[in-house]
Amino acid sequence: MPAGDSTAPDATTVDARPVTVPGTEVAGTDDPAPAAPAARATDRRSRAAAAVQAWAGAAARERLLRVVAPLDARGHHVVPDAPGGSRRARPAVTVVGPAGVHVVATTTWPVGDDGVTPEVTEELFSLADRAYRTEAELAELGLAPGEVRALAVVVGREGVDERVGPVRVVGERDVLRVVEARGRRLTGTQAATLRDHLLASTARPEAGPALPGPRPEPAAEVVSSVPPVAPAPVTGVAPAASEAVDVEPWMTWLDPAQAHAVRRSCNGPSRIRGAVGTGKTVVALHRAAYLARARQGAVLLTTYTRTLPATLRPLLARLAPDVADAVEVAGVHEVAARVLAERGVACRIDASLITAAWTTAWGQVGAGSVIDDEDHDQVYWHDEVTHVIKGRGLTRFEQYAMLPRRGRRHQLDGPTRRVVWDLHEAYARGLADRGVHDLADQVALAQAELAARPEPGRYAAVVVDEVQDLSTVALRLLHGLVGDAPDGLTLVGDGQQTVYPGGFALDEAGIDVGARTTVLDVHHRSTAQVLQLASTLVAGETFPDVDGTEQTGDAHAPVLRQGPSPVWVRCANEVDRTARLVRHVQELVTAGVPLGQVGVLALSRAGADHAVQQLRRAGLNVVRLEQHDGSDVDAVRVGAVKHAKGLELAHVLLADVAAEWLDRSPGGLDDVARERREHRRRELYVAMTRARDGLWVATV
Repeated sequence: MPAGDSTAPDATTVDARPVTVPGTEVAGTDDPAPAAPAARATDRRSRAAAAVQAWAGAAARERLLRVVAPLDARGHHVVPDAPGGSRRARPAVTVVGPAGVHVVATTTWPVGDDGVTPEVTEELFSLADRAYRTEAELAELGLAPGEVRALAVVVGREGVDERVGPVRVVGERDVLRVVEARGRRLTGTQAATLRDHLLASTARPEAGPALPGPRPEPAAEVVSSVPPVAPAPVTGVAPAASEAVDVEPWMTWLDPAQAHAVRRSCNGPSRIRGAVGTGKTVVALHRAAYLARARQGAVLLTTYTRTLPATLRPLLARLAPDVADAVEVAGVHEVAARVLAERGVACRIDASLITAAWTTAWGQVGAGSVIDDEDHDQVYWHDEVTHVIKGRGLTRFEQYAMLPRRGRRHQLDGPTRRVVWDLHEAYARGLADRGVHDLADQVALAQAELAARPEPGRYAAVVVDEVQDLSTVALRLLHGLVGDAPDGLTLVGDGQQTVYPGGFALDEAGIDVGARTTVLDVHHRSTAQVLQLASTLVAGETFPDVDGTEQTGDAHAPVLRQGPSPVWVRCANEVDRTARLVRHVQELVTAGVPLGQVGVLALSRAGADHAVQQLRRAGLNVVRLEQHDGSDVDAVRVGAVKHAKGLELAHVLLADVAAEWLDRSPGGLDDVARERREHRRRELYVAMTRARDGLWVATV
């Protein structure tokens, strides 16, 4: 009898009686053919082996049911797994409950002081495959893939907790603690829905045997220096008795397209795109966690916006605490700084000296030239140098002279481009003379270092959120970390939400996503009323997408969630607007809205500074978006629209909107005015769609 299976039923016996194999009889006689003895022996061995296998399977099944019995007593649903798998595969069950979905099988893998032996057995692969199939099946219902876990239980052991690939290996008496440590992630209704779906599956038996009661603790089987774990008190409350959960809904439930995007396996770089509010950042978080579980090595989750990583880190820790340490969340400039620091490459960033270098260069080249006109301020030409020229990594004027300048409406002739290039070179000299670099230089230096000395294996995968805001050089840097490895690079974003000039195409960075693009079309954030107003700002607008084409924006399914109409207040002057803004925040607080769910967004730093000053003067707590660490705070969030990318707030107030930006497009606009107007309206579109429930806009 195999070790650990002493509880197997005794009813199964081996029938060793002689058997006549059909087709071996000799006509006219009762004597078997000469070959019959060998055939009978073979048949007896086959039947004996089958009986032993059936006995072993029954024993393993009995053991498994005893292992999960405590979970059943705590309100978890135990569903027999689908039959099939390899001959050596052990029975498995699917446990559905408040802590999610666990595909559980027992094992007798040897566990020593150094953990699970490195031998990867067929049992392990079989259990991982079972969990993967269950994950795929439940993803069609919207269950987030990360909510399905594979759990291998070492019989008769305690204090075991190892991870072998996607399978977590634990001791028999650790199961209850390990499962319930995940907290309440599913409501009773959700768990019951999943249970019913699994039971109704044609690949599963209609019902399994009754779970055995707990058996006495074995004494001889346990070899562990870990003290016994005291069992948690049994509450007797099934999940259906309470719908409260410890996590936000998006952490456990996705729409089917989102779940597909998270799980999709691609033979190279891939892209996930979708209109505003379709949950792209949510998918990026789930994707990073999913890859961290499925692959050996670290996963990088990155974005251009400096403030977004601080928000994503605590969310990832709650979404996937088991792999949070395996996912590095960092802005692209943090990644560049790390690459340079580890290689001893000096890169000094000093905002005041950078500004001085630009001011000097403008005085030497720009002032009084053909680019010094009333239609373009210095900001336009600074963007041209930093985003269009340096962002693409151009090193020769001939490259710039032939550049299409995607995303820039105003056409530049040859002489004008020559002046801009001279301005770029003067600025570069000014930076060098002062011993500093700007942010574009930092990324370019890191990309060059990585191209010269790659670091293979540093990251198993890279997930990029808000990809449309990156420069070509930044994208080359991130691509260089993983290359074209399967599932190595996942790009997430929406070209219509870009708020930076100098649009690029993926092929400029040497990236080909082919047909590996998933489109999300279900809007999850704003009410229909908020989205209707925001959509008028970009309706019919074309924009250069990262695939190299001109697009008009992805459509989304009808939005069903309803709410109050956005409020548009026309104010007499700035004093009136400020007073109304403060009063509206106070009214929201009086109505019970937490301060942390109120955001005041501005299109300029000056507008954000003014709002902070006035709100604090009124006695309201305020936190600047660029200084926020992502934690929950009881304070109004205030900042520029660029710092709000990826955020969601219950109520949004816009602090410095000009009335003409909301009016229908006037006729007769030249390319310069049209580009400026489209840029502003796109920023407003991003700002408005941060609102989940309420939107307040004041113009002067």
